[in-house]
Amino acid sequence: MTPHQFSRSVDRLTRLRSQKPQAWAVRKPLPDPLPIPIAVTTSMAIKEAKRICDCFGITIEDVCEANRSRTIMPVRYIISHDLKEKFNLSLSMIGHILNRNHASILNHIKQYNNLTSTKDRKFLAMVGKVKTL
Repeated sequence: MTPHQFSRSVDRLTRLRSQKPQAWAVRKPLPDPLPIPIAVTTSMAIKEAKRICDCFGITIEDVCEANRSRTIMPVRYIISHDLKEKFNLSLSMIGHILNRNHASILNHIKQYNNLTSTKDRKFLAMVGKVKTL
């Protein structure tokens, strides 16, 4: 770098530092979320999952075991979606509660959205049953 180029770059830097930042460039600090202890959130989520299971007459153990029957899968979809929406748990935390991995939980939430958007009558009746309790 020649001395002329160096002085030009120094001049440019001093000009940039002296300018005010644009309004769109100023970052505002994000508000701190309310601290919720993770143990309280998890215990509340497990209670919610048990409440949904009781609504359909199955146990939480049935939902957590390796079973893909037609009576259990929609309940898993509803539980996964509700835990994500109500408690804002991570996919891996929901997977830990339901004995699944995060990719399965993501698939459950996608299936929930697919079934509600296509207006599947049986599934919407199940969702309505949970919402009324």
